[in-house]
Amino acid sequence: MIETVTTNQESIDMTTLLQVTSFLKNILSVNIELLARIEERFTRDSHAQSIGDIFLKLTPFLKIYSNYTVVFGDIPTYISSLTRLPYFNTFLTDFQRRINETCLVSLHDVFIMPIQRIPRYSLLLRELLQNTEESHPDFEALTTSLALVQEVATSLNTHLHQEENRRKILEIQSRFIIAYSFQDPQLVAPHRVFIKEGDLQKIGKKAVKQKYLLLFNDILVWATHIKFDRVSTFERLRFENSLPLESMFLKDVPSLPNAFAVQSPKKSFILLSSSAQEKDEWYKILQSQSRSARHHVGSRPRSVSNLEFGFLAPIWVPDYLASSCHSCQTHFNVIHRRHHCRACGFVVCNHCSKHKLVLSSISQEPVRVCNECHTKNTEQKRSHSFLQL
Repeated sequence: MIETVTTNQESIDMTTLLQVTSFLKNILSVNIELLARIEERFTRDSHAQSIGDIFLKLTPFLKIYSNYTVVFGDIPTYISSLTRLPYFNTFLTDFQRRINETCLVSLHDVFIMPIQRIPRYSLLLRELLQNTEESHPDFEALTTSLALVQEVATSLNTHLHQEENRRKILEIQSRFIIAYSFQDPQLVAPHRVFIKEGDLQKIGKKAVKQKYLLLFNDILVWATHIKFDRVSTFERLRFENSLPLESMFLKDVPSLPNAFAVQSPKKSFILLSSSAQEKDEWYKILQSQSRSARHHVGSRPRSVSNLEFGFLAPIWVPDYLASSCHSCQTHFNVIHRRHHCRACGFVVCNHCSKHKLVLSSISQEPVRVCNECHTKNTEQKRSHSFLQL
């Protein structure tokens, strides 16, 4: 394969191929050495009953498999980039003809074989232990070797999951339009882990709109689908906003089927699911991830009920659902206009929202609040003052 690529006159990036082949050569050398020592042991003594010491000496070198997993994920993309070259397609055709005689299906199967080797070593050592008595001289060496191989297998799986997660986030990032006035969501971060994605409806101030949600271990992102034309099925995403999970709280909305509220100091809103099952899945995983995020940053557990007044942004009641003032029931018209209380989100008239308060979740400037919220804030301050006496 290297000869096929290097004989080409075009400019080809050889970095990935050289890294892969270098790691494969090292892996092959370790396996050849392991096989040679086992064969030598049984050639000298056909009745030999100890091979644990051989595994014990060579098992530490199996850690080179972790290096291979770093570049393994690049292989499919790299091979795909080479298929545009006619001579490489000729090589693939010839290679496919030769492997048809084996159990392999494609070139990718060849590259994944080294990763499959470690679990097989683990199975071999486990089977040997099952058939070896504890009093046998080889038992201790086999036990230690199995522990080392399992350690390598765990590390291998961790690397594979991390690499798969990194590629998934990069793939998601590439779907966002960041040209013109569209904002870059900047999803790629060393600590970030992808959790879940899907479409839900978001109840806004003016209407109910479909949003594409992306849940990570530290943030919730929502975006809008964008099609380039009516015929094309190719879609991109436009970033709208995100919320940190450590300051996010959930609340059920009994009055709306399959709905739940997302509340935070930055923004609060109601999400609608297409079914009870979908709602339950999203609610549970958001609840779990927000609690984990608070634990990770060291925030003490809190519930919505014991948060200070104005800490959470309100869920605004949509204009189209408010035909009259929430407080005095006066119907809205040209004279009696709608106003949203910035503390509770209810729609009230001018007479019932004469006061202003500084709400830390919105701004440092006083904003309009309804009379009820103003009274509640005054009572809470008096309560705090009394407790401090």
